[in-house]
Amino acid sequence: MNSDMNLIVFSPVCGTVMPLSEVPDPVFADKMLGDGLAINPQEGFIYAPFNGAIKAVHKFFHALVIETKGVEVLIHIGVETANMKGDGFKAFVTIGQEVKQGDKLISFDPKSVAKKAKSNLVIVIVSNLPQADLNKTERTGVKAGDFLFSIGKDLS
Repeated sequence: MNSDMNLIVFSPVCGTVMPLSEVPDPVFADKMLGDGLAINPQEGFIYAPFNGAIKAVHKFFHALVIETKGVEVLIHIGVETANMKGDGFKAFVTIGQEVKQGDKLISFDPKSVAKKAKSNLVIVIVSNLPQADLNKTERTGVKAGDFLFSIGKDLS
């Protein structure tokens, strides 16, 4: 990514913001896949965090990657949710599809995920820039579309 470039990532879901260190999975908590934030969801819809293209959608619809300007952001719903085999998840997008910030991407039932999986936290991480310098929100509560973090120069 060009150092002059800045990407603002808006919250894809309404809920309570938490550091990755509180995710009950070391892959996320130890930032093995990248840096970002987790959100304890208050609703069951994931929205596009910025304008971009869908690069990947997991076959069980609990995770996807959205890309713009060479930056890939992984949105992963819950921990150990692959074990649910897609039960309760619905994707509204396909690989290669262009989306606008705020477009509906996935629906799920947060209460069902909390019961059937290890966690229902929505994890939002920059997956292809391990050394990215993120400017993270100071807010504890966000609505879908609120500032979550930016990459690059601080424009917030």
